[in-house]
Amino acid sequence: MKAAEHPDYLAETEYLGSVLEAAEVAVRDLDTRDWRPAMLSDEETALVLHGWADKRRATLAQLLERPYFGRFDLDDWPMAAASTYYVGQAGLKHPRVGKRLVVDWRAEVAAAFYRPGPQVRLKRRYDIAGRALQGIHDDAIGADGSSEADPVLAQVLAGSRGQELRSIVATIQSEQDELIRAPDTFMLIQGGAGTGKTVVALHRLAYLLYFHRGAAGRAADLRVAVFGPNRLFLSYVASVLPTLGESDVYQTTFEDWFTRWCGRDAPKIPGFEDSLDDLLSSKRGATAEASVPRALLKGSERMGAVLDRFVTEHRARVQQRWEKEPFEFTVPWRFRQPLSMGVPPAVRQRCAQEIGQQAPNRARAWIRQWLWPRLRDQLDRRHGSIMHDGSRAPRQLVEEARKAFETALEQSFPELHFVRTYQALLSNPARLAELAEGILNSDELAVLQAPRRLGVEDLAPAAYLKLGLDGLARIRDPKGRETDRVQQFDHLVVDEAQDLAPLQLHVLRAHTSGATILGDLAQGISPSRGVRDWTDVEDMLREDSAPVRRVTLRQSYRSTRQIIAFANQIIGSIEVPGTQSVEPFPRDGDPPQLIRARDEATLVQEIAAILDDLDAGEFQTAAVICKNVQETRRISDGLQHERPGRFATVLRAADGRVSDVVVLPVYLAKGMDFDVVIVVDADARRYRQAELDAKLLYVAVTRALHRLYVLWTGQPSPLLPMPA
Repeated sequence: MKAAEHPDYLAETEYLGSVLEAAEVAVRDLDTRDWRPAMLSDEETALVLHGWADKRRATLAQLLERPYFGRFDLDDWPMAAASTYYVGQAGLKHPRVGKRLVVDWRAEVAAAFYRPGPQVRLKRRYDIAGRALQGIHDDAIGADGSSEADPVLAQVLAGSRGQELRSIVATIQSEQDELIRAPDTFMLIQGGAGTGKTVVALHRLAYLLYFHRGAAGRAADLRVAVFGPNRLFLSYVASVLPTLGESDVYQTTFEDWFTRWCGRDAPKIPGFEDSLDDLLSSKRGATAEASVPRALLKGSERMGAVLDRFVTEHRARVQQRWEKEPFEFTVPWRFRQPLSMGVPPAVRQRCAQEIGQQAPNRARAWIRQWLWPRLRDQLDRRHGSIMHDGSRAPRQLVEEARKAFETALEQSFPELHFVRTYQALLSNPARLAELAEGILNSDELAVLQAPRRLGVEDLAPAAYLKLGLDGLARIRDPKGRETDRVQQFDHLVVDEAQDLAPLQLHVLRAHTSGATILGDLAQGISPSRGVRDWTDVEDMLREDSAPVRRVTLRQSYRSTRQIIAFANQIIGSIEVPGTQSVEPFPRDGDPPQLIRARDEATLVQEIAAILDDLDAGEFQTAAVICKNVQETRRISDGLQHERPGRFATVLRAADGRVSDVVVLPVYLAKGMDFDVVIVVDADARRYRQAELDAKLLYVAVTRALHRLYVLWTGQPSPLLPMPA
């Protein structure tokens, strides 16, 4: 109800004023404090505190706009420090008296707001704008703590969305809050379109960071990262964590992270979207489709087993050599007899031990660094003895010795570059057959072939082989140079995981001690890689006996009942194991509009007319979704004549969502939502009765929040639920 009509309006207004006053005092305290190095113990401390002050100032600015969104009152409960709590995006104490005025939504006690139990006697929501109360709503709570269907959420879902994903702290549902606060180290979420899995995972990450900072004895920040399918998606979700007070979280794609891991050795591999577009293109589709079995095999765990066997044999061969064979070399010495140098058996055994404990190339680097100073000392002693004066070896002799050492080391323990090794392996059928014995059959071996140039299908096995040969990624300094510090994460969020190859997930698993993996098998639009069964991912995450919790989300909050029913019929026309149809939030809207255009010109005119209506309506964002880049360009060119400069064309993930109205391929729309969606070219030729086409069409129609239009010329797709 309107705030002024609520019986507690005056008391609530007074409390809001006290909170705003406290926030203003806190801001003044920050602004009047001197953060210069001279005023503090050292410059490093000053920088840390200055950074903290900047973050706190930004948090207080948020609090001044909307200091809290909810309140709950408790009956006598020994676990609570108070009986009334106000809940906001950040906590606030009065800077003078220390009284807690607002609790952070992540605080342990705040769980009672989202999951009220019998001890909660009041749950209240606020609409605060312009530093004033606009609305107050009291939820009806049953005797068991259950509450009514969320009217505040219904109001939020009925409104228009912007170009970015927003936080949901004010409308987190009970089942979502349970997942956000769950103590599970590894969580695997299968969630249908619009079930909120992405925003739940991001809020879960914010909660873990908050919980970690609050735990006693935590000396370092939690090392976390978000992996998304592409840069466009990451830009769409980028604002969520900063609004939750977490502005320093590393967000990347697997491809970008792998490129940074490789440094100068990064192979040139086409982007995933380019490869998928080839598959969806009428010109290149047949060729790309023929490569799908090979691509699936290369990214599979069985291919990983072949590569594991190669690395194991390489390590065993080198280790045996260092255990049993002498390591000796000759150093040329001008005008004198060459010097014979080597290492004693005990030193070789120490090196062999290291070979058995590290990734081969890491062990080689260790041996190179550890052994050379000892050989240099040996060289100096030999030189001093021969010269009878105890002098050290001259620079030229040292350089010759170093060259001879490097040559001998390369012969005894060759450094294997992951790309060259991978290509050489696939170019040697006999060697590949030896390694694949009992893993791959003859037909599968025939499918594998040496790539002249690496394709997107080679990214997963190449990354997996690099992990096997080089070990975990190392952190790079600001200049891109590799350091000795291993890049080990405490928690990863991996979104749209259904489109990652199993070996990519293996590589990420090796770099983290915890993860929230999320995806939807019904939206798995990568036939050349990707997950077909979450059980395999569970087994992979369960390394070292780590427990894995698997969750299925079916409640969709994005689209209206009518759009969800339409989408469920599309995906229900094929069988996708491991999925269930989603259940819509009780929100009604217009039924999807199916429009058959007479010809291409009429099709474009229909699109332009729909967008013109949007300009005058209550909605803000719209997407015209095509099947591939070629068709996106075609529709964009046509619309440019009808609506010049009034939309943006997105052809690549790097283009960005720079307008409220965009024209883009379906695979770039995945993960995002729009007020209005126009799916074009939904005809029988482009969307056949096939698994990939059904998933693509399902992805397209489930981007719509409020209105959905489906247009085509000729015969409609057999996947479309046509009205009787």
